[in-house]
Amino acid sequence: MASSPSLPAVDIIIPVFNGSQWLKRCVESVLGRTQNIDYRIMFIDDCSTDIETVHMLESFEHTHPERILLLRNTENLGFVLSVNRGMRFSRNDVVLLNIDTEVTPGWLSTLADTAHSSPNIASVTPLSNEASIYSLFQSPGERAWFKKMGSNASARLLRVLSERRRPEIPVGVGFCMYMRRDAINAVGYFDTVFGRGYGEENDWCLRASACGWRHLLEDTVFVAHEGHVVMRATGDLLPGQTTIQAHENILDQRYPEFRQHVAAFQKKDRVLPALRNRMRNLLRPQTLDRLSIAYILHNAPRADAFGGTQLHVWDLITELRSSADILVMYPVSGNLCVHRYIGDWE
Repeated sequence: MASSPSLPAVDIIIPVFNGSQWLKRCVESVLGRTQNIDYRIMFIDDCSTDIETVHMLESFEHTHPERILLLRNTENLGFVLSVNRGMRFSRNDVVLLNIDTEVTPGWLSTLADTAHSSPNIASVTPLSNEASIYSLFQSPGERAWFKKMGSNASARLLRVLSERRRPEIPVGVGFCMYMRRDAINAVGYFDTVFGRGYGEENDWCLRASACGWRHLLEDTVFVAHEGHVVMRATGDLLPGQTTIQAHENILDQRYPEFRQHVAAFQKKDRVLPALRNRMRNLLRPQTLDRLSIAYILHNAPRADAFGGTQLHVWDLITELRSSADILVMYPVSGNLCVHRYIGDWE
């Protein structure tokens, strides 16, 4: 399909160390669902030891020579140096894309369009099922919805429900992060102090912010993400581990206000909570065969209330929500507030 003349060419940097089961899904989704933009997939093979992965990379390059470039490291460098190699090789805008992702139709052209909607946007991050504080699905029940729907259905639903606000965010997330070339040229590459990976994209985004660049969340694009596969495949994250404390310490030392800024963003953000609520309301479990109960109160039910109706109703909600569809109504500043409780959903 022809690319849009208004959009720049983009290199999609995919660092690879083994993981053939993820790689195939990721690349096929990019090849099949990227339209209206000129792009190239740039594999950085970090000395994969799995022969299936090696053969798969060669096969993709042979089958799609116009779309795929394969660069091989002569030694295992880790995520940061591999990405830096890709960014140095490229002269275009880039997208960092983990192999444990699955993109959805229109993803890249939308990210590029948003990235160039203002002269000082450095990065754009899409929504995902696993994207740190920008995750669309949060509870176990919501994650079960996603597994049942899949990536394309989730993307279609997001496009319907999104208000297209594209909020400014403190930092992007490296599972799928669009980076403008002029921002890379101004800010530089990832800092190698972060070794084999974790925290490097936060540092880059904060350096960019200090130079006047901004980072946006693209709230109309959904990219599925397994999470932590890349770092665990290399042994840099142990099973059950989600952070590297030494790298957290570097961020804290360099940017002592960073965590406060993230907390302030989460407190004032209205886009993600509203979007999540619309998603919950639409995807709540079918309740036609469940008992419906309504409670009308003067105040909200509270687990920490000292006795009385508020505590009693909260106890009833806790006991009955697994089997009943519960509505709780109470006045707030002249308006009627309605809460619905169904199983794990509220």
